[in-house]
Amino acid sequence: MSSCTSDEFGNLTCINTTVTGENVLTAIILDAILGVLCYIGFVLWRGFFPVYRGREILPGVRYRPPKLSLKTHRRFWTWMIPTFKVTDSEFLKSAGLDALVAVRILSYGIALFIPVGLFGVAILLPVNYTGNGLIESGDTPSNVTNSNLTYLFLRMTISNMPNGSSLMWIHFVFLVVMIGYGCLLVVRYYEENISMRHTLFANYVEDMKKGIAFDADSSAVVPEGQDKSHHDLERIMEGAQSGLSIGEREAAELQRLASHLEAGTVNERVVSMMQAENQTLLAQAFRQTIERPEAGKLWPVMRPRPISDSRPQFAGRYAVLVIDEPRSQYKKSATVSIMRKGETRRTRESLVGRLWNATKSFVKGSAVATEASVSERSDITLNEEKQEAAEMDVASRASGINLHVDGHVAMERKVKSSCCGLVKQSEKAWKKEVQDRYERFTFIEKTFKRLFGEDFDCVIPVYNTEEIDSVLMKRYNTQAAMVRIKLQISNLQSKEQKNKEKAEKKIQKLQAKLDSLEEKDVAFGKLVEEVKREIFSNPARPSFIALFHTAMAANTAANVNANPISWRGFHTMPAPDPENINFPALTRSYGSRSIRSIVTLVCIIFVMLFPLGIFTGAFSQLESAICPASEDASVSASGSWICSDDFWAKLIMSVITGMLPQILMTVYQSVFLPIYIMFCSQAEGKHYSLSSLDLRCAQLFFHWNIWNFFFGTLLGGTIFNGLRQAISNPGEIIDILGTAVPSAANFFINYVILRALTMTMFRLFYPHACVGMNIAQWFYVMPRPKTPMDFARSNPLRNCRFSRDLSISVLTIFVASCTYTVIAPFILPFTMFYFCVMYMVWRYQQLYVYQSTYRSFGQMWTFYAHRLVAVFALTILFTGVMFLIKRAFVQGGIAIIGGELLMLMFNKYITSKYDSIVHEVPVALLEAIPRANLDKQQFLPPSLRKDEEGWFLEHGKAWIFWGAPRYGY
Repeated sequence: MSSCTSDEFGNLTCINTTVTGENVLTAIILDAILGVLCYIGFVLWRGFFPVYRGREILPGVRYRPPKLSLKTHRRFWTWMIPTFKVTDSEFLKSAGLDALVAVRILSYGIALFIPVGLFGVAILLPVNYTGNGLIESGDTPSNVTNSNLTYLFLRMTISNMPNGSSLMWIHFVFLVVMIGYGCLLVVRYYEENISMRHTLFANYVEDMKKGIAFDADSSAVVPEGQDKSHHDLERIMEGAQSGLSIGEREAAELQRLASHLEAGTVNERVVSMMQAENQTLLAQAFRQTIERPEAGKLWPVMRPRPISDSRPQFAGRYAVLVIDEPRSQYKKSATVSIMRKGETRRTRESLVGRLWNATKSFVKGSAVATEASVSERSDITLNEEKQEAAEMDVASRASGINLHVDGHVAMERKVKSSCCGLVKQSEKAWKKEVQDRYERFTFIEKTFKRLFGEDFDCVIPVYNTEEIDSVLMKRYNTQAAMVRIKLQISNLQSKEQKNKEKAEKKIQKLQAKLDSLEEKDVAFGKLVEEVKREIFSNPARPSFIALFHTAMAANTAANVNANPISWRGFHTMPAPDPENINFPALTRSYGSRSIRSIVTLVCIIFVMLFPLGIFTGAFSQLESAICPASEDASVSASGSWICSDDFWAKLIMSVITGMLPQILMTVYQSVFLPIYIMFCSQAEGKHYSLSSLDLRCAQLFFHWNIWNFFFGTLLGGTIFNGLRQAISNPGEIIDILGTAVPSAANFFINYVILRALTMTMFRLFYPHACVGMNIAQWFYVMPRPKTPMDFARSNPLRNCRFSRDLSISVLTIFVASCTYTVIAPFILPFTMFYFCVMYMVWRYQQLYVYQSTYRSFGQMWTFYAHRLVAVFALTILFTGVMFLIKRAFVQGGIAIIGGELLMLMFNKYITSKYDSIVHEVPVALLEAIPRANLDKQQFLPPSLRKDEEGWFLEHGKAWIFWGAPRYGY
């Protein structure tokens, strides 16, 4: 579509703002070529780069997927075999429920778009193509565009339907059937997800009873297709890391297995095609990753988490988060009347009974304790508070760390940690902060002890670890440099040197540098201990963790109001598993969270409204700027070669105006937007688990898809130019919009083509940035890793960024395809291809490439189910408006009013019926979870644990080794 205006001298200027049919055809060809090249690159390098089979050959994986053959021509398709042969139960055991739910979201796209696509192409396309609405309105090829292909694509849209045609009822019925079918699929997937979640949790409980989850008999749980020798090696080393004794026979077996691994003879786990140096480094990295680390020795990647009686797989079920709120003091009433009726037996079988008795005990105890409430305890002197602190010493008993420094109570200090280092604090403010923490800790401890008795364990404080993490990062870099220098010295000593004197001098220089680094490492070790003491000598953060011996008690405590009657200062909520806790968010106070939410909101609004369409639209209008049309609108006024009819000139111009906008959009979505969104989400400081932080990112990505990608692209290009024509011809505004809206489909079709033909294969070839580094090392552009530490750091197991990959890559396709299904059904074949291919790619990568670092037990489905309903509501609204534009007022009115109301009712229905079930655990399972005495160290940040256990370069991040921030601002 062209927008033509004339100036005061009568000169005609025409600007082409739409993606032409030639652009679409060029995109199909070039995207297919790029996709084939990416696939060839994947096939050629998958045997050389560990990244493509990380979960098969790298350490840190408990249940490995089946091994794949890389011999001969079978390398072209063997990666597809697991997508069909591995069952969901095997997939669940190896990759986890979160990965399975993510793959099932793609299978939902297949189940939705295969029938919708087939019927859309068979029914809607012929109806649109034969509508002849463009001819009746006078939009012949000469005045629609200079390209007949553009006119051909436009005829496939609803623009070719005559205004007010009765055939529009076909589109209306198709819309109703598609939305209804999609809602039925949502309900079915909801029920299946709930069933899988509860079944998986029940299996964990049964494994705990049998001792399998504690690795009591690891040989009994070797999954099918896994190399037993590797599993035995991991079992022995995990036992060592857990502190279990290793006998002589096990030690000999370990030595034998490690020797086979270093020789590369353990089946095909270490590929024979891989260079010998990489085989050795892989074996050494494997050994050091699963060995129990020496005190003070840091490792760049995550080590396997030991599982034992005190560290079960779902330790979070035994804990509760106590989140601070502003202190609200209530006035005492003259009389307090507490009435109850009936009696309820205190039985273990009745959760309602336990909650009632707990409430009775709490209310009774609080009423008695009212006279000694915080409002009256405010007059307690500092000496009395010291005595109570010495008696209770809650934090010390919880964390196992002595909070008394040099014989003095920590509250006498006048410094505290902050983001900018150590700052002075007045004694009055210090005492007030210490008293606040003491009141919170002691009240919760006394309340939970009164309610749950021996089922309550202790209170675990939370501290800010930003400073010690910085010190540990510097210490790691020092230790990595030491290992490299030791390797250089070893190489010089092992090889015969022609000039021995020169070699000796070089060794002496290296040794001097090594000695300096060793002294620096010792100094960093002392600094780490000093910073630890400094952290523990300061008041803990106002939020903390309460630990229990039973899951039933923890679940009950997470759902009661434990505040005193006279004031309110906190609320309780279920705790995530230790590896899923977002400690930086727990360190934020209520006031900090409130301020951060306001500041971050400004940053979020900026990125949501940032006019990316200006830049993408600039490429679409580049042809008009370079090749302005003359008065006959068919001859270029510039006369340059790029504007001629030469094949290569037209090809280059089609690439610039057709493909580059989509490539620019994809790069923006892949590089800048994810880091920015994660930064904003973490900066809010109110997402206490890594899984909820990831879901917050998904929420922001979805809003960006709707407001920036969809409406920004739709309103920023074609429609605005259509409105410009409507200003000069107000009487034709409806007809102009009726052509402008469907013609914008070419941009979305181009985008879906890029995703389907290129980005699916590009994801297979380039799962993360490690591939680019491996390629650079392959061609000696970058130095290859020389030490096991460098090898482990250059080939880490990354987790999948579910929020980014599903919201940007998948939900964007849902938005573009659903909204244009009825208006431009030509988009459906590429949508079907996208979901079918991406489903296989995702199943392969979740099994072999990505390693989960935390578990949310499939809670992401709840989020994406509601977003799918929102996409359906947007589809109804967009299509209904199009019906009104095409003067199908009855269809449009029914769709907009009735359809939107039904979507609101359906969203409320799945919320009330399914959401609470997804987030709750049945009482029978809670009662079946055995009593446990948990290790308190696992609920501390890794940098504060003994010997910094669990610390690595990317610990505490929702996206590991993706460049995501840990703290925000």
